[in-house]
Amino acid sequence: MSDNFALTDTQAYWFVGSMYDDKDHTARFIEDGIWEFNPEAKPIDSIKSIKTGEKIAIKSSYIRKNGLPFDNRGHAVSVMAIKAIGTVIENLGDGKNLKVDWEVNPTLREWYFFTNRNTVWKVIPETAIRAGLIDFAFHGKAQDIDMFRNDPYWRERFSDNTKENLSFKWTSFYEEIASKLLSFRDRRDELIAGIHKISEKSDVMSILNDQYEEGVEGGLLKDICPFTVMAMFKPRY
Repeated sequence: MSDNFALTDTQAYWFVGSMYDDKDHTARFIEDGIWEFNPEAKPIDSIKSIKTGEKIAIKSSYIRKNGLPFDNRGHAVSVMAIKAIGTVIENLGDGKNLKVDWEVNPTLREWYFFTNRNTVWKVIPETAIRAGLIDFAFHGKAQDIDMFRNDPYWRERFSDNTKENLSFKWTSFYEEIASKLLSFRDRRDELIAGIHKISEKSDVMSILNDQYEEGVEGGLLKDICPFTVMAMFKPRY
């Protein structure tokens, strides 16, 4: 646990998004001293609970495999960029709008592993991982990356124990397959043709028929979601 927090600390820290309508509104939020949820979406009750004086950060979550400050061994890593931090000075109570005192000239910093893609994420420093995130975002502390790499949740892919990592080499195979399949999302006819071609040489993919209408005998599979292809060869336990 960080020296900044006690185990009984229940203060909330907020991590919020800034993207809607295919646009990043971070610069406008900072300039106008506000944060707002998508005006076209339904209000979120948790936004109404944000209190004056609580800390808030604009974040952006994504996945990366290259350019990381540690050896990720080819695995994809969850990343969360902290783009701005500030203090809530007024909650308008509509579940969408806050007035915020944003810090001047924020420096974008990247946090790894423990991330969240929700537009609004409430974090309380009740564990070392959560306290570490708060320290990183609001107090300028460095992330203890080694702690995360060797945490039980991530150590199968990123830990210092190379023997343990050898047991999970299959994960990179599935990641590569998923990346390749994604390129077929708008080329399903090619994907189906390829599947049938493989089935002629191997009995691994055997579920290749479909029923086009209820009560009517079907025929060869005509369409498939790219990622459903993985179910055709994935081991069943």
